[in-house]
Amino acid sequence: MGNRRLGAKRLDAMLKRGVTGKDTSYRAGSDWTGALKSHKMFNDGVFITTEIVVDLGYTGSDIVGAGSNDEPIGLSGGSQAYIMQWEDDIHGSFHMAEVYVIEVLNGSAAISLASGTDIEAADDSINGRADIIAGVTSNAVGSASGHGSLADGEYVYITEDAHSSGGSYTTGQLVIRLIGVKSSDVSAD
Repeated sequence: MGNRRLGAKRLDAMLKRGVTGKDTSYRAGSDWTGALKSHKMFNDGVFITTEIVVDLGYTGSDIVGAGSNDEPIGLSGGSQAYIMQWEDDIHGSFHMAEVYVIEVLNGSAAISLASGTDIEAADDSINGRADIIAGVTSNAVGSASGHGSLADGEYVYITEDAHSSGGSYTTGQLVIRLIGVKSSDVSAD
């Protein structure tokens, strides 16, 4: 095959076509150590997809539901319940999100994917909270998608919609996909 030089244009075209496994330093807070099974980024043309796999029933940690609706799910006694921080220059401008319930969550009929402006603990109110995807059915395998709000620098949380006991999760696996658009590739400049 030989030593062939790959030109800048060709390299850029290949990167736009798809890069798999690119990771980011804007990952989940310390509450999710062990329960976060995967956090990867993929390029697909002008889209950047961030894919996060979470196992709420991971036996190495005590992931608990919030004491009331719209509060984060996270580690019992933890202080960082966010699953990632969104950065426009890394992830693109937010376009849409998808949540796949792969394994039913015990004790919860519905969850939401929400954004907030600060780092919060499980069972805290989220400053600047806005829905990314509201009302994801979590007591049945399935999926939901939406085009809610997620701004540069905001944190992403899994929140409770129908849970008031604050009990521990023993089951529940989610795949979360956040899709951004590289503004440099779609701007008219």
